[in-house]
Amino acid sequence: MSHRSRRAAAALTSAVALTAGLIGAFGAGTAQAATSGANGVIAYQATDGSVHFINADGTGDHAFSALPSTGSGSLSWAPDGSRIALSGYGSVSTVKVDGSAPLTVSSGTNVATSDGVYSGQGFGMVSDDGHKIYVQSSDGYNWVQAVLPAADEPSTVADSQPVASRNGLFAFTRNWGGLTTIMTYNPVTKVLNEVAKNATNPGFSSDGSTIVYEQGQGSAAQIGAVNADGSNQRTLTSDAAGAHRPSLSPDGTKLLYTSGGVIKLMDLTAKTTTVLANGQMPVWQPLRKAFVNHIYGVNGVSNDAAASRWQFNSLGHYTPGLLWAKNAVLANKNDTTGASLGISLAAEKQGPLLLTSGGSLDSAASADLKRSLTRGSTVYLEGDTSEISNTVVSQVQRLGFRVVRVAASGGASGQSVANAWNISHAPNWVFVADNMDYRVAASAAAMASAAGNGGRMVVLLNTGWSLPSTLTGFFNRSNPGSTNVVVIGNHSIYAMEHTPLNQAWRFWTLGGSDAEYLSFNMAKFWWGSPYVTTLANNSDWRSGFAGASVNAGYGPLLWTSSTGLDPVDKLYLQQESASTPDVQIFGYGWPTATVNGIEGAIGATPAWATLMQDPNGTVPSGATAHTAGVSGGFAAHSPAADAPHGPASGAVRHTGIAG
Repeated sequence: MSHRSRRAAAALTSAVALTAGLIGAFGAGTAQAATSGANGVIAYQATDGSVHFINADGTGDHAFSALPSTGSGSLSWAPDGSRIALSGYGSVSTVKVDGSAPLTVSSGTNVATSDGVYSGQGFGMVSDDGHKIYVQSSDGYNWVQAVLPAADEPSTVADSQPVASRNGLFAFTRNWGGLTTIMTYNPVTKVLNEVAKNATNPGFSSDGSTIVYEQGQGSAAQIGAVNADGSNQRTLTSDAAGAHRPSLSPDGTKLLYTSGGVIKLMDLTAKTTTVLANGQMPVWQPLRKAFVNHIYGVNGVSNDAAASRWQFNSLGHYTPGLLWAKNAVLANKNDTTGASLGISLAAEKQGPLLLTSGGSLDSAASADLKRSLTRGSTVYLEGDTSEISNTVVSQVQRLGFRVVRVAASGGASGQSVANAWNISHAPNWVFVADNMDYRVAASAAAMASAAGNGGRMVVLLNTGWSLPSTLTGFFNRSNPGSTNVVVIGNHSIYAMEHTPLNQAWRFWTLGGSDAEYLSFNMAKFWWGSPYVTTLANNSDWRSGFAGASVNAGYGPLLWTSSTGLDPVDKLYLQQESASTPDVQIFGYGWPTATVNGIEGAIGATPAWATLMQDPNGTVPSGATAHTAGVSGGFAAHSPAADAPHGPASGAVRHTGIAG
């Protein structure tokens, strides 16, 4: 999926209220201000190398010991202000603003992260190796990619000091034989543009409309600005001591820069300048709201039908950001196996996962089929007649839909093979998961859902210490050379290692038996800086399954207890807060302590995260859903585009060959 749906964009729904009226020197009115954020604290590097925080009025100056004092590259904030990063040579240290959940983003192949900074969208960390510009997931757990095509970065140039705007535009310093210019690159249009000559150290305004930079060299250097399209170039400072390393306030009204070993703050309206502190590399924290979206059914709408409404249009009424359902999947509401498999099938078929009684079609499921599907569409039924009766088949057919039953002998394993064949006869990713705990199976199915409609990722369920014949048959019919395999859970790992197969297979392994911990490991392994996290409550698996199916392609499915946020889930949300402004919870049974824990984990502070109630999957009246796109080719929710990290995060193993 390359779109942002309404439910994925809902994290921005109340942003206008946060910054209304903040029209600064580089603002474009309320609409732009809504994306810019409010002014937070200022971070800088003191003369002893330590990182300090200080308020804009000069108060509250204190050392921030959670970051090392040896960084030699750049300081940067996540776009919501929840995390701060300090780059060194070969790695970037990032941490929550309260000092918790530290991460080290190490350099990837041929990538030196001495200039590593957060992108304006948070999911990426942009850096250079002294010649080329790269982007990698900001959590350090996934892909590394060159930003520009090789033809646009010939050996005669050296690109460095990269930054990326909230709109996905890249800016960087290009050295042409000693001459420096500021270049921009749009990965969607593939346009490379020169916007300023004799310039270095670019930085974007929070709304992405303006680039500030260092014009000239040494004591003669001043701070310049130019529109992102290269127009309206102007000089902002005339400091006799020179001006370096510019940073605009999030509201666009003030400018920070370094001059003669001190940090100065310039009011761009009053044209006044004050000395703030001794040090260098000042960067201003942007504060934007993170959101917890709570989707649930009321007035006869079931929770799974509410999840369907959260993602899919109603017939005859298009809502920007929603999809048209192409098919639907029905599963027995008491069958965790069929429902977990339905997550991946619904994602590939681009339709809702709806739950019903096995003997008769529930009214809520019937209503949502009629709401979302055109007559003649296909409804897939998970399981044989013991799970979904022929009465349900007849009821669905009378509604005008075609029915395909997905069933096979061999229990859960056989059912998973049948499910896989209905997704692809030549899958490129296969996830083999323990079925002893339905939560593990469901989170694995969420991984397999990542490719969305037309994808070729499948989940297989294993039920013991050796592979059943249904799974050995699947592998013996498949091609190891074109099929990537991830094995999840202790039983499945042992089974894959010890069950003879006709061909040798290499595979990644994610061990363990605790569902919460395994779901955490799956999320870290597969999702590089996800945009959305679906959090399911152990007391309401049905709602969690439905939520995971509609959030396919955007992020993982995690499980937490019914009494509070589990520590492993809290850690994940803290570490991913730079890219994940939205956590979505479905159904009922969510105590205040859990919601408060989520808000504290993803927001810059708990006050900068808000619970949004979305009954029946409807965005509240008066809220505006934003659907800004992700920079082309760098979508953090597309693990199919790049293989997950291998041996470092999941051991690569080998199967034996049948003798």
